[in-house]
Amino acid sequence: MRSTPPSALPADLPSQIDPRALLTFGFAGAALLIVAWLMGRGGQFPKRLSNLGYVLAVLLVELYLAWLIILVPTSPIILVPALLTGFVLNPVWYIWLGLVLRRGVQKETTRRR
Repeated sequence: MRSTPPSALPADLPSQIDPRALLTFGFAGAALLIVAWLMGRGGQFPKRLSNLGYVLAVLLVELYLAWLIILVPTSPIILVPALLTGFVLNPVWYIWLGLVLRRGVQKETTRRR
């Protein structure tokens, strides 16, 4: 029995690991919701960063549910949140979080000297 090489398989098949984007959007949104809640509760992070985390988490969960229900990826219900999340909110979230964490590390190193 011969196996088909991966290059000969159709590219439009769903992922075998994450077929309906549960890990990509569902768990990521739930985890981000928890992280944003902890950030807002701790008071060590800017409140707006925590709020941005909430918005991003809701959009990720919405993307998961839309991807689960609507099977056409070009639908505006999927396309608009995907573009907003992927090209605007996600980069802003990670850059801002990185800057806040870096600033916190720099404060700790100067405080210890």
